[in-house]
Amino acid sequence: MKRAAVMSGGTTPEEDPFYKNVFDDYQFRVAVDMGMNVFHRLGLQPDILVGDLDSICPSIDISQIDVHKFPQDKDKTDTELAIDLCMAKGFSHIDILGGIGNRLDHTLANAYLLVYGNRPDNQIRLRNAHNTIYLLTGEKSVCFEGMKGDTVSIIPLTKKIQGVTIRGCHWEIDNSDINRGQSRGVSNYLESDQAEISAREGMAFVFHICGL
Repeated sequence: MKRAAVMSGGTTPEEDPFYKNVFDDYQFRVAVDMGMNVFHRLGLQPDILVGDLDSICPSIDISQIDVHKFPQDKDKTDTELAIDLCMAKGFSHIDILGGIGNRLDHTLANAYLLVYGNRPDNQIRLRNAHNTIYLLTGEKSVCFEGMKGDTVSIIPLTKKIQGVTIRGCHWEIDNSDINRGQSRGVSNYLESDQAEISAREGMAFVFHICGL
């Protein structure tokens, strides 16, 4: 399994210990513009730097890094360009780190990159210290480990997500539908150390929230 980390800029120094702990899980690490500041704070080097480079601290030396620079005026965000690069290199598991921040438009756009990059044989997640967002589809179930009491929420993207089955949570359902716009899927929680969620048809975000 080839795993890549895409380090975006929506993070704070308080989250640095989380990122330092997880970086060893990846074979390829991409700094996305401001994400270079995070690598610098952690004393680490990315494998590649992507973006228009308008948000990097001027004191950071990037002369020894493989840089893919793009113009500020473009039709894709820097994070989407980084996802393109990782998929072109054959990475089947990509985590967007630091993509959940104060800019809600950027956060939502980053979440929708899970839809953009959805392929039968890959997985893209959006993660920070407390949240992991997965994409659930009729062809792709979601399974993850956690701790009893962790929050689990399902937010439909299509008009209806059909045949939803939830295992390992307090409220378990079998082959049930959840309509877009309803809050039925919000604030479930783990009753064990693992959740399994599947659907027959449709698409939804699945949130695993811990430590809050």
